[in-house]
Amino acid sequence: MFDPLLLVSLLGSAATYSHAHSLRQSGCVHTGIFFTPNGVVRNIIMDMDKNGDGTLEQGEVVSEFVTRYDSDNNGEISEAEFVIKWILRYHDGRDFAVYLFHHFDKNDDLKLTPADFLALRTEIDSDGDGKLSEAEFETFMIDIYKNCVPGS
Repeated sequence: MFDPLLLVSLLGSAATYSHAHSLRQSGCVHTGIFFTPNGVVRNIIMDMDKNGDGTLEQGEVVSEFVTRYDSDNNGEISEAEFVIKWILRYHDGRDFAVYLFHHFDKNDDLKLTPADFLALRTEIDSDGDGKLSEAEFETFMIDIYKNCVPGS
């Protein structure tokens, strides 16, 4: 059962962070209660790669995030929506979820939209072939964990 006090705490805490740069210095904490960072990344990939072909197509990525994270169905994902859903799904700490939101928010408008995911795709596509492989995504996400979580 979900604790309403936890929800209020998450919403209040998420609202206190205003910019990704300050979060990068915060020493984010990955709780590691249920998953290691590698385990979280594997679960994210399984969630996104709907057809199991080893390539994360733009439509799969956007569909996963819009379907799972856009609670109010307005076409964009707020920080509060993302943080709550990320914690519930992957059991990471609040600081890491906030850090990740701001890392994904490429235009710093405090919401995630398909434009942010398109910019991320370009950043993650390390070999420039126009395709996002599971290996590229895994490398990208593990780097985020390492940059945010000392000792990951």
